[in-house]
Amino acid sequence: MSMMQQNLVTLIGNVRESADSIATGSSQIATGNVDLSTRTEEQAASLEETASSVEQLTSTVRQNAENAQHANTLSARAPGRSRTSSASSKASRSRPTSLH
Repeated sequence: MSMMQQNLVTLIGNVRESADSIATGSSQIATGNVDLSTRTEEQAASLEETASSVEQLTSTVRQNAENAQHANTLSARAPGRSRTSSASSKASRSRPTSLH
C-alpha cells in the first residue's frame, strides 16, 4: 500500500510539472500572438500609407503627363504663330507713320 501511495504521489507530481510546463508554453504562445497581432496591425497601417502615397504619386505623374502633352501641343503650334507674328511685325514696321 505504501508503494502504491508513493507511486501516486510521483504521478501527481509529474502531472503538476506537465501542467506547469503547458501553462508556461501557453502563456508564451499568447504573448507571441499579441506581439504578432501588434506587428501585423502596424504593417497594415504602413501598407495603407504606402498605398496612399502611390495614389498621390500616380496622380502627380498623370498630371505631369497631361501638362507635358499640353506643352507639346502648344509648342507644335508655336512655329506657325511665330511666322505670323513675325510677318505682322515686319508689315507694321514697313508702314509709314503719318505725322499730323
